[in-house]
Amino acid sequence: AMQPPSDENQSRQDAIQQRAFEIGQQLGSNFNIQESCVFKGTLSLVMGGALGFGFGAIMAPFEPAPLNQDHLTTRQKIAEGFKITGAKSVSYAKMFGLMGGMYAMSECFIEKYRAKSDIYNSLSAGCLTGGTLGVRGGPSAAGLGCVTFAAFSAAIDHF
Repeated sequence: AMQPPSDENQSRQDAIQQRAFEIGQQLGSNFNIQESCVFKGTLSLVMGGALGFGFGAIMAPFEPAPLNQDHLTTRQKIAEGFKITGAKSVSYAKMFGLMGGMYAMSECFIEKYRAKSDIYNSLSAGCLTGGTLGVRGGPSAAGLGCVTFAAFSAAIDHF
């Protein structure tokens, strides 16, 4: 037969329920996961990755063919083409996903910090994203990435 819960177990459960209630109060009763910056960034990362994968698959056939494929059979050439397409698709998926996630998350954090929703959020997020992506190329590449991505963000917002 089951024994009734001890006072110690009951007080532990009460403490857990009280803490869960406090966390819920801190988040606010109107907390919406879809308004979370992490959610927006993750969603943009996934959607950008999917878009990049498709774009890579479309663009791969336009790349110049590798040299010295004369000795390969047709089947080997097709297999090599699929390998190249897959690699190009994964490469584009990583870049588009990274750009989308970084931009969406930074724009969300900037918007929450400034407590305003205007063009400056897009410009700042674009500059931050473009500059970060271009930083490996040196200061001029980072600056060019900042300006270019900010301009693109402004154009998207405007039109």
